Amino acid sequence: MSRNGSHTPVGGAYAHSALAVLVIVYVFNFIDRNILSILSESIKADLGVTDAEMGFLYGTVFAFFIRFSVFLSPASLMSGYDAA
Repeated sequence: MSRNGSHTPVGGAYAHSALAVLVIVYVFNFIDRNILSILSESIKADLGVTDAEMGFLYGTVFAFFIRFSVFLSPASLMSGYDAA
């Protein structure tokens, strides 16, 4: 409440646009985490891989090697720190 007893408005256009951006980021994050599971049958048919190979792709290879090489190496180059 302000001094004269009226409520000050909360939110506004900036708050709504920030919320919209956060929702879009959340949706992309959800899709990114689940896209391999959604497309697994198509990938198996296209590449001719077995269930065991798909499980290996879901696990350690994707979690550590691919994400490290895709995200951390370019980030270290952009920051000027040679970690990779």
